[in-house]
Amino acid sequence: MAGLRLADAEHRLADEGVRTAWLACAPGNARAVAFYKKAGWVPIGEVIEALDTAEGVFELPVIRFEKQVSSGYGTAFQAVLVGVASLVSKGIRGGWARQAKGLWP
Repeated sequence: MAGLRLADAEHRLADEGVRTAWLACAPGNARAVAFYKKAGWVPIGEVIEALDTAEGVFELPVIRFEKQVSSGYGTAFQAVLVGVASLVSKGIRGGWARQAKGLWP
């Protein structure tokens, strides 16, 4: 489900005119790093994000990822949606199917 949500976010960014999207990930989060790489995101390097807090600026080291996004859903995403539509049309009404229905454009 996380892959579907990420693909949806990429699509929405592209529709807003964003061509190069970026995200930040904690350096020690190996699972997230692998997930983003698998989804086509490219690690640009470690950067320091300066976050304003009530106590002052907090410097947070993160890995910056970037990806060129384009309008429209990719074929893999469309195939998943067709599969979900098929399950829903056959009467499967589980929580997963209800969540997936909300992702259709």
